[in-house]
Amino acid sequence: MPEPTPTPTTTTVQTQREEAQSESLRDIIRQYAGWYPRWWLLAAFLCTFTIVAGMLTWDGLLCPSARISSNDALICHVPNVPYLLQILLIWLLFGLLWLLIFTFGFKLAELPTDQPGTLGRILHACTAFEPLYPALLAQGAISWLLINIMWWRDNSPPIPFALLAISVFIAHCSLFHHSPPARHRLYLSTYGLLCLLLLLAEVLFKRNFQAHLGDEWLLLTIEILLVFVGIGAIFWRSQPTRPTRHQLPASMNASISPLTVLSSLWPFNHLFPPQR
Repeated sequence: MPEPTPTPTTTTVQTQREEAQSESLRDIIRQYAGWYPRWWLLAAFLCTFTIVAGMLTWDGLLCPSARISSNDALICHVPNVPYLLQILLIWLLFGLLWLLIFTFGFKLAELPTDQPGTLGRILHACTAFEPLYPALLAQGAISWLLINIMWWRDNSPPIPFALLAISVFIAHCSLFHHSPPARHRLYLSTYGLLCLLLLLAEVLFKRNFQAHLGDEWLLLTIEILLVFVGIGAIFWRSQPTRPTRHQLPASMNASISPLTVLSSLWPFNHLFPPQR
């Protein structure tokens, strides 16, 4: 005679419910990452401020001499760092700032609160990106033109190049955030077409094109990658319509912590267990 199937205990049901609620919470938090512009915009501002402050400190206090000898401090040899490494370090700073402010600022800026005049309301108001949508797109377009002008003139310093590229990325985030997924395919295809036209113009009309390939190959590499992205977008199937962003209720404020926010992001979601 078969044994009866044991019924789940109250503890098991409660545990499953808590795990489902925790996973749902992490899914909602993830909706504020990705192309969501608020935190990328704030990270770009802090990254630019940090670099400008660092340059002023470098020139005024640490390394005021025009000549740098081998006996100077390590920081005085920053201009001698390879071109690509300088750009990668700036983007690494940009990414780390995004991670930090998203982790510690999410609860303040995104969750509702009943306390007027709090830091969260101030942060939310100062980082309101919706009214800046046209300006961000215009700034991204201008930055993209400046990058190509610097390349055309054979003068692409790493710091301006990296900051202008971040500006283009912010415009891209704002564009994708405001657009339905069905249009993303069109935008990516347009990126690829523009880069293909730029490559053709540079090869055909830019003087001393081959002479500068060893010094300024980074822009060409990015353009070639975007051409392949545009080709791939032609065969890419549109994703379903993006669901409406869910607002977390104020009653869940107490259950949100920086670790909860961090554990909702890849790859940290594999390192930290769900927070209950």
